[in-house]
Amino acid sequence: MQYFFSLISDYFKNVDKLSFLLVTVFVAVLIFCNYRLGWDSKMQSSSGWEKFFRYYFLYFIGFAGTYFILHLLNPQLQFPIPLLVLIVLAPAIFAVKVTVGFHREFFYNNFTAPGNRFYLILFDYPFRLVLVLAMVWVLWAWIKPNAPFCGLTFKNFELKPYLILLALMVPLIVFASTRPDFLSTYPKFKHIAFYTNTSSYPWLNRLMYEISYGIDFVTIEVFFRGFLILAFAHFVGKDAILPMAAFYCVIHFGKPLPECISSYFGGLLLGILVYKTQTIIGGLIVHLGIAWFMEVGGYFGKKATINR
Repeated sequence: MQYFFSLISDYFKNVDKLSFLLVTVFVAVLIFCNYRLGWDSKMQSSSGWEKFFRYYFLYFIGFAGTYFILHLLNPQLQFPIPLLVLIVLAPAIFAVKVTVGFHREFFYNNFTAPGNRFYLILFDYPFRLVLVLAMVWVLWAWIKPNAPFCGLTFKNFELKPYLILLALMVPLIVFASTRPDFLSTYPKFKHIAFYTNTSSYPWLNRLMYEISYGIDFVTIEVFFRGFLILAFAHFVGKDAILPMAAFYCVIHFGKPLPECISSYFGGLLLGILVYKTQTIIGGLIVHLGIAWFMEVGGYFGKKATINR
């Protein structure tokens, strides 16, 4: 664990303090505007290409805006053409991941039975993972960074420190599980209530859903920590961490405000560790653990609310 603290301490000793401050203020302004003006709810209510471009524009502002701030404060930071292409395309990849829906429309129009809808939901997260992996792989093959593909390696991986990090999050999740805004979002398996309420095996169905839901966090770790850190570090080194953290925070718009704020600092922490270790396995364990603990917290939090 001391090794991990030394990695984090080393980053903050060497990072430009003004850059960190201004990027953090920039992210705070974006958070304020979203929760004050309801950006996310407006985007969710749109559809088709309009929805894609709205999400793309928001992601681009958070991601490219942070790189712009870093460049203003450090004009010597070089932006070769391949890096500029990546900065433009990265928000598009995640906007596709969030808004793609042709497979849903096909299933909903042709297979209307509750069971078919349930299996579509199970299929949805793996489908989005394959889609993101395919797009990232093309760009990775183009720039050829000197790192394992998206950090998918057990080299330099140590389990114990990540388990400690996960354990530190449990009290916060327990506290969050008492809050109405948290309970309005979690547990996510409420989205399959239309099927589990009449199923003979509701807990098996929920388990299947949670496994599929967990795959979404594989997608997120591959994209944010694997691609946005290790591929972009090929050009800008440790300066890839802050833009990733800002982008990562933006995708949490619409979640409970404390979760959105903490995502910036959590993304920063995991980004530092991935940059130093070149593996996303530990971050994936932490992310999956938090996600599933939040599901458990949401379930018992709702039961406690109902029993009052």
